[in-house]
Amino acid sequence: MRKPLVLALCLFGVLSPPAKASSVVGKWAYIMKVHQGIEFPEPPHATLRLRFEFLASGDSRLYWWHVGQGDHCERHGRYHLEGDQLVDRVVWVDPKNSYACSQDPDMQDGRITRTPFSFRGENLSLRLPFGGSEIFYIWKKITVEEE
Repeated sequence: MRKPLVLALCLFGVLSPPAKASSVVGKWAYIMKVHQGIEFPEPPHATLRLRFEFLASGDSRLYWWHVGQGDHCERHGRYHLEGDQLVDRVVWVDPKNSYACSQDPDMQDGRITRTPFSFRGENLSLRLPFGGSEIFYIWKKITVEEE
């Protein structure tokens, strides 16, 4: 009896169906943040390029750079999903990363993060703590051509 009720709630948008690891597989580009319900899209002149990749094998890659500035930051990880949590463990940090990377907590070898995630339409949403509240990073799935 519980399965039809859950299915009905999912169909009417009351609940989101449970995510499968295959749902995050792909290359994602950061497109905006949402704080206190207000959307802050990346402006057209922004130089930051932030990417997150998830492979079906459980490997992940997080990297960023600023167009025209010659900097970059990259790390690889191993991920899995636990309910609505994306669990990712950093297994390699690029030794050629720019100096600013050493200040980025996501670029620390061995770091394990548990990030709540969901989908806003086709976009991936990652919920992060932000002071006493939270902020959502929104990612759009991209193809190699869009890189």
